[in-house]
Amino acid sequence: MKSVTNTEVISYNLTANNTYYYKIQAYVDNGTEKNVGVLSAARKVTLCNLKATKITKAYQSSTGSVNLNWNASTGAEGYELFRAEGDGEFTCVKRITTTSTSTGGLTDGKTYLFKIRPYVMVDGNRVYGAFSEPVSVMLLESPEMGYVYQISNTAITLVWNGVANADNYSVYRKEGNGNYLLISSSEETQFVDDKLTPETTYWYKVTANKAAIGANSCSGYSEAKSITPISFTAEEYPESEHNYSNNMDQTWTYSIPGANALVLVFNSQTRFENNYDGFHAQTSDRRSRS
Repeated sequence: MKSVTNTEVISYNLTANNTYYYKIQAYVDNGTEKNVGVLSAARKVTLCNLKATKITKAYQSSTGSVNLNWNASTGAEGYELFRAEGDGEFTCVKRITTTSTSTGGLTDGKTYLFKIRPYVMVDGNRVYGAFSEPVSVMLLESPEMGYVYQISNTAITLVWNGVANADNYSVYRKEGNGNYLLISSSEETQFVDDKLTPETTYWYKVTANKAAIGANSCSGYSEAKSITPISFTAEEYPESEHNYSNNMDQTWTYSIPGANALVLVFNSQTRFENNYDGFHAQTSDRRSRS
């Protein structure tokens, strides 16, 4: 008990993580006797010395999901994770007792803010420490696969659409029914895989990556594309004789079983004479190109 003549007081020598109750009673002391008033209602005060933690990792782990790690706060029995979208209000989304967690159900292409606060249980109630500094994570959208085509007996080119704000891309491949393995990282939106075996089926998929807090953010996978390189030998056809006194129509036929398309390449010295020379290509299904 302590007597004071003003309306505030400091209470010393208290123990952290304990609960204290205080009541106040007014009195008048005329020197010969003390007249006291009615005690106030009790006011509960719980002391907590939990220090704010620091988020050490915050990164996208897949489509709509973020992983977080933070330093432990000495004495904490648990932590609350708060999240905000853009400039919106923070909301508690989960309680955990470890120093790492993941949170899902997010929207790719949006930015989210996260912060953590520790707590202890005192008399059945949570008593909180201060919040950590908030960190932001921008979720990358998944790449959209374009196409894959063969460029030689043992090589293919893979092309995909770029993702906004991505730093680079990871290319994964599996052979037949095997597992996907990371085979390359690229800052471009295409990749040449030149160590393949003809007549073997390969599957490809791509993720977008971006530097984040303590780790790299990684988008979800693109759709998978497959290709089975076929073995072929390129053929060369001779220069026409250019005998203008005769009809110089010439026809060549070339086919590769299993091929979906052929690439026709002209020598750099090829010339067409206006009004005289022309080229006409026709596929086996009678579709024409000129």
